[in-house]
Amino acid sequence: MALYMVSGKGGVGKTHLSLSLAKYLRGTGKKVLLVEFSSGAQYSDFFDLDVNFTNIEIEKDLFLASWTGLDCLQEYAGKVLGSKRLVKLFMSNQIMTNLMKVAPGLREIAVLGKLTSTFRSSGFKEEYTDIVFDAPSSGHFLSLLGVPFGLLSAVKSGPMASQCRSIIETLKNKKLSKIILVTLDKELSKNETKETSKKITSLIDFNPAIVLNKSLGAKQFEVQQSFPELKSSSWQDSAQELCVYWEKVLNE
Repeated sequence: MALYMVSGKGGVGKTHLSLSLAKYLRGTGKKVLLVEFSSGAQYSDFFDLDVNFTNIEIEKDLFLASWTGLDCLQEYAGKVLGSKRLVKLFMSNQIMTNLMKVAPGLREIAVLGKLTSTFRSSGFKEEYTDIVFDAPSSGHFLSLLGVPFGLLSAVKSGPMASQCRSIIETLKNKKLSKIILVTLDKELSKNETKETSKKITSLIDFNPAIVLNKSLGAKQFEVQQSFPELKSSSWQDSAQELCVYWEKVLNE
């Protein structure tokens, strides 16, 4: 059981790699949820589906969803309050609306809370063995990871502090949390990835994996060695072929 978080500079191919990783994990007998952190635009186009907060089974034991911070916060409020009517009143309350504007970390902590809920005693669990998180690009991803640390420094006790500690423990557990940074074979991209890796390591105390995508066409990839060129031109088919690639990467 693991949470795989795939990030990198915008345009490096992390969405394609996230899908291929999810397909590989499903092929090993796992029940996998692939999550896009956005309004669902990319996966909606790729699969010609309306991808949203409700999980969609696109293949046997492979599910797809798109989360926003507001979606996760509303779901959490619903589970705590136990009433859709109360949630509507709570979320539309002017005080709450203003609070979310001045404390944007509330949305981020809701996302991290939902992502890690399967792996900790939170009371709210996703029914999947593995989750692949097609995370935001590197700068936004760093901000997302830093939220529980920042909140914990400000709030030392109470439910919020307990949740932040639990999330941080999960993120720092390298048996449960796997962070993968995708980069291109370009100096600017590689330098940014190295800096991002250092900042992530300072937060979670272990190095993320770095995957070098050698072409935007997803034809060849490299971790410590080069792999044969993929022949498929189809985005989905080549994602399936990359299962062989992920088997080698994850066994390094």
